[in-house]
Amino acid sequence: MAHLNAQAGQVESSPDYLPSAPCTMAIPISIASWQPPLAHCLRNVLANPPYQAHLFPQLLAHAARYGEELAKEANDVALRTGQKPELFQLATCLFSFRSAKGQPPIAWTLVWLLLEAHLSGRQTDLISDLAQTIRGLSSGKSSLAHTIADCKGPTQLLAKMGRLKLQNPDLGITGHQNFDSLWRRELEAFCYSLVLRSSSDVIDEDDVDLINAPLYPTILLTDISAGASGEGQDESAWFTSPAIGVDQKIPDSKLRSALDWTTHMSRRSSPDLLRPSDNVLPKDQREWEWRAAIAQAERALVEGDISAVEYGLVRIFAIETGLSRREANNVTFGTTTDGRIPVIDLSIQALRRPEALPQNQFSPAKQDSRWQPTGGEVIFPLTRQLVRLGHLLQEYRDERKLGAATNLLVSAETRSHPKHQSKVRAATASTYRLSLAIHIADKLGIDAAQMAFGETFGLSTAAVFYGRHPALAVANVVESVNNFQGCDQKSRPWEAAANHWLGSRVCPKQPPYANVWSMLAGTTQRPRGRPSDASLMAEWEKRRNRLLIHFLLATGHRPNASVLKLALHDFFPRHALAVVRDKQVDPAHSTRLVCTGWRFIGELESYVKELERITRKSDNRSARTLASSILCASSPLFVLPEGTTEAGSSSIRELLNSLDPLWGERTNLHRHGLGQFLIQNRVDPEHRYFQMGWMPHAHHATSDSAPYPPFKLGHEIAPVIDRWLDECGWQGGCSPKEPTNLIPLQPLDSWAAQRANHGKTIADGYASMKAELLENTRQLEAEVWKKIQNETVRVLFDYDANTLDSRPIFTPLSSDHLPPIDDLQVQGLLTSFSENPYTHMHRHVAARLLRAALLRTAKVHGCRVHLPQVPVISRHQIYSPFLSGSGLAVSQMDALQEAMLQRLPCLQEGGVDTVTELASMTLLSLLMHTTCSSLNDAADALRQADSAEHAASESWQIRVPYRGGHMLLTGDQAVLTARLVKLEGWKHAIEEVTRNDGASLGAFITRIAPALWKQGASNREVAHHFIETANIAKSIRCNGPERLIASGAAAPVIVSNIRAASAADNATIESIGAAQDLDNPAPQMEPPHSCRQEPAHRTVRNIANVMQAFHPDFSGTILGNPVGPPKAKRH
Repeated sequence: MAHLNAQAGQVESSPDYLPSAPCTMAIPISIASWQPPLAHCLRNVLANPPYQAHLFPQLLAHAARYGEELAKEANDVALRTGQKPELFQLATCLFSFRSAKGQPPIAWTLVWLLLEAHLSGRQTDLISDLAQTIRGLSSGKSSLAHTIADCKGPTQLLAKMGRLKLQNPDLGITGHQNFDSLWRRELEAFCYSLVLRSSSDVIDEDDVDLINAPLYPTILLTDISAGASGEGQDESAWFTSPAIGVDQKIPDSKLRSALDWTTHMSRRSSPDLLRPSDNVLPKDQREWEWRAAIAQAERALVEGDISAVEYGLVRIFAIETGLSRREANNVTFGTTTDGRIPVIDLSIQALRRPEALPQNQFSPAKQDSRWQPTGGEVIFPLTRQLVRLGHLLQEYRDERKLGAATNLLVSAETRSHPKHQSKVRAATASTYRLSLAIHIADKLGIDAAQMAFGETFGLSTAAVFYGRHPALAVANVVESVNNFQGCDQKSRPWEAAANHWLGSRVCPKQPPYANVWSMLAGTTQRPRGRPSDASLMAEWEKRRNRLLIHFLLATGHRPNASVLKLALHDFFPRHALAVVRDKQVDPAHSTRLVCTGWRFIGELESYVKELERITRKSDNRSARTLASSILCASSPLFVLPEGTTEAGSSSIRELLNSLDPLWGERTNLHRHGLGQFLIQNRVDPEHRYFQMGWMPHAHHATSDSAPYPPFKLGHEIAPVIDRWLDECGWQGGCSPKEPTNLIPLQPLDSWAAQRANHGKTIADGYASMKAELLENTRQLEAEVWKKIQNETVRVLFDYDANTLDSRPIFTPLSSDHLPPIDDLQVQGLLTSFSENPYTHMHRHVAARLLRAALLRTAKVHGCRVHLPQVPVISRHQIYSPFLSGSGLAVSQMDALQEAMLQRLPCLQEGGVDTVTELASMTLLSLLMHTTCSSLNDAADALRQADSAEHAASESWQIRVPYRGGHMLLTGDQAVLTARLVKLEGWKHAIEEVTRNDGASLGAFITRIAPALWKQGASNREVAHHFIETANIAKSIRCNGPERLIASGAAAPVIVSNIRAASAADNATIESIGAAQDLDNPAPQMEPPHSCRQEPAHRTVRNIANVMQAFHPDFSGTILGNPVGPPKAKRH
């Protein structure tokens, strides 16, 4: 055997070969000095993967296990002896890749095929002949350079060879006789085996509703909401039309559209990640299945059934780490994922998953030192029992010297079993993955679960773009979920490997906010006397910029010009809220609420006082006029007068760039910072989504199913926002002194114009979006189809991309042979649009155009095709209920409420006017604080107030009969109602107040709050305007279900007030119909025995005790009576 004599420095050789180290695949070498350059060449090969590298599982597994050893071993030193290609063909072939420069794409494809064949234990003829071909190709003298040089993966190689075979059936394929012979003999079949094996690893059709597509392939390849590189994604008015597989029947257009919409609405209305984990997989059942899998694997190991051991380990990994079917066929033992496949690292007792980033994610250059290091692998801790089984499996393989191909968890021998796919499918039930994802989403948010598994789970990934979660937090959640009885969690060797952050790379080492504050802080002391025009303009501009930057930092407002259009009426100072219009990709939700924090309200209060001073003391007439216009909300809050450097500017980017270049470069820097702060402080994920303006599902914090009114969100989040400003170095603002007086009060007026404008803006937004899409499609269609035609030559070898009646279509080259166009080929056509210079609009047009062409191909030629996912504009959206300027409505209701409180002590007992005024106050309170949206609704609720009930356990609220059911009154309206019904003539007073469309009510409003009276308005108009304003204010004051009822979109369940009160007290009452007159019940006949009323005992409410009675061995008592024997129980 050849070896190196280190002392003599001489080479001794023999006819035998020397196997290299395991890290270099035990490739035969001549002498030991070949080892370092061989490792160097192998590193070059692994660093330059062809397209669809996931088709090479053995090679990826080897890179994961020996990547670190290769890095230590590699050294590009000169060889000290002849290479002897006839004896060491594989090694000398790899020596051709000592440099990555100058190699054509086909060279990398063939060398990856060569190494995959070597690791798979293929015949030596394939390896030797392919190695010889690669050496000739690297020398530049091969004819392959003129035929298949641009093939970047097995699928492209198959397509190109198929086309060449059809073009020159008699003259060979490529003109390279040895390669053509090898191709026909074995290489073509080997390529097909890789592609078909990958196709069988796709997600099952049954799992589509549970586990959706990964973050990075085609679902986001066609996402048109992403802008320039690094700009955040956003939920848009689009939904993704699901793909249709080759084996699925393509429905007609109407049914296809209906199915697409049904799937979208199902995922939006009931997302799987919002389900309780016990609803997916109960905790006890999960632990039972884990123990059963452990026992099965241990038993199989004793019996020597290694295939059963591997399948058992797959099930255990699925339970503990959410291993999917696709991952199970590729997961390997190793120490690094290399960003490609999951790796089982037994040294740290964890599964390493590669981090998946959404499309368009910003990633700083290596030489850019301004950013904190972020990124790494997702760590999933493993139990001690699973780690022990993994070690035993490796020891078994090492003892039998099964070779380098045993790095995969599921060996090649096991994968060759006819029922392998069905066994893997059974072992990797999607409920395991979903259950673990739900636990992560509950603790850290939906975006953390998406990030951990690289899956969308059918929800928006906007939050993933901004989220930055500690890997240790994810690992801790997984460890707590897998804390089965008997698991020792004292040792945590994986903890050091999880000492990094996952997600957003936008995290500067030195945030610019403190420096910007120092630039805008100004002086605290105002100079005496009247300011000059120059100093007035300079101070105004500085104050305005300070207020604007404060608002951006506090709210995470998107960096667009819509912030410059905000007026004072868009703010809710008492609740630290504002309504903004920054969501430009979704017209239906363009307006949203944000929390400003209390310090911003204090800064706004100071700014308003400065504007008031300018209106009183400034000599500049234009400045006084503009300040007055801002104070009455006729002009935007952040507008500047003529004479300032930024007057008339509408570019936020220019302002941020002038303050700090880093902020100007990444204009969404403050959004990343705010989102990351909320994560680090463990703010409730739903509160974080609300503040950042994300609606990942239909049950967000301000949705129609939200249990709390929006104004409460301001009070909960405001202290957190103030802490964020302290931490980021922004020292502006203080607690407000009189926030109620900040909003300029105006007379009551009609909101019909604002409502109409809100709806028109949404409709115009959709129309503009469709027109823009149509125009972009018209402009890009020819360019995109030409690119698809060029890619068709490399991806499809049985079809040509042509046009039929001026519409794109794929034409088969032979009418007798119509092979299917599968998902790998479709992805190959689309992937070419994922790189520069193509934009998100190119990708969108490509997906739509390709889907239409494939659909036409299937219809005309009758072949089977895979239809890709495409974004479709939503036909229905739940419009945002928040109108611009609705802060005025809330302030008007607050002013009227204050006037009522001041008037109430002045009422005299016993007078007619007292009853009328108290009835008016009660009606006003009902219209402001309940679901009553009209005067008749409020009057109907009061007419039966003398039949009100209240539960003993809820004495602070009363239940009033209302239209067959009841209405719950609490707070001011409950106090006023209880006081009203004690007065004589209260029913007559209600009729008086409601007569003539509420003219008397309008007169009362004018009398107690004259500032709300619009000059020239009649009393009826005042009452009508009040009701409109109250309904606008309910968007802030009422929770989701209350808003639905008030708008008439939903009706409450009819339950009598007596039954509701008794249920609150856990009392049982006689069964009385909901619509029956409770005061004069009609005589009833004796009901049959099966329908008699419930017994007088207390209802059994402990469901756990009830469920025990269904156990076949239960021997306790049921309602005090002993149970009978099992046979009797069955009867």
